[in-house]
Amino acid sequence: MKKIAVFPGSFSPLTKGHKSIIDRMIPLISMISDHSYWNKFI
Repeated sequence: MKKIAVFPGSFSPLTKGHKSIIDRMIPLISMISDHSYWNKFI
């Protein structure tokens, strides 16, 4: 089963804080997305 994390914001511009969050989430999930990916489905 895919585990998708949706980040309630944007990674633009990508900061060290964003990278830290991503690095800690990688072992837990299959995919990470920010809100801009999901907006095209609404």
